[in-house]
Amino acid sequence: MLNKKLIVGLIPAKKLSLGLKNKNLRKINGKSLAEIAIMNATKSKYLDKVYVSTNSKKIFNISKNYKVNLIKRPESLCNNFAGSEEVISHFIKKLKKSEKKLDTTIVYLQPTSPLRSHKDIDRAIKIFLNSKEESLVSVTRLNNKFLKTVELKNNSLYELNKKTLTKNRQELSNFYYLDGFIFLFTIRKFLKSRNFLNKSTPFYTNRKKAIDVDDLISFKAAKKILEK
Repeated sequence: MLNKKLIVGLIPAKKLSLGLKNKNLRKINGKSLAEIAIMNATKSKYLDKVYVSTNSKKIFNISKNYKVNLIKRPESLCNNFAGSEEVISHFIKKLKKSEKKLDTTIVYLQPTSPLRSHKDIDRAIKIFLNSKEESLVSVTRLNNKFLKTVELKNNSLYELNKKTLTKNRQELSNFYYLDGFIFLFTIRKFLKSRNFLNKSTPFYTNRKKAIDVDDLISFKAAKKILEK
């Protein structure tokens, strides 16, 4: 517990997945993506508790080998239409009253970022606690050449933004995308708007680690790096 505030990890690991079948149970170095997330979370110096939210018996059994708390997720929150906001709301409801304080911090750890280590988790927590915001979101820098996009119509090219098309690359603005690597937020911030993205402290993910497994190509890319 840092600054006398509870910090809990939440690993959402449902059974089914749309893009890549049994995604959370795919193995790298003999460990499933779900288990890799659990292992790194339990190694964190700053997470007071780790919770796994799942509807999978296999993931339940894997979790029992570690010091984690299990949350049985209802099937209605395991389909392809259930968003992270609903999963987080369910999780907060299941917390003990003593853990449900507004300043409790939730560290949301998706199994689809297998290159995220316990050191990354701890670094993100330290950055978050030293910031003024009540949420932190990981991002990866985009190649700003996309600002020079043109549109093709009837085999002719049309400019979308003349100002950016004529600028040198060094003059273009910098943009980042949400890479899913890690999210931190207080219960207060989440309950305020069921959202934790706006006005967040950025966590700049190392581009080499920013692989979000959502298909076979990204899974093989992560596997290749971790099994070197």
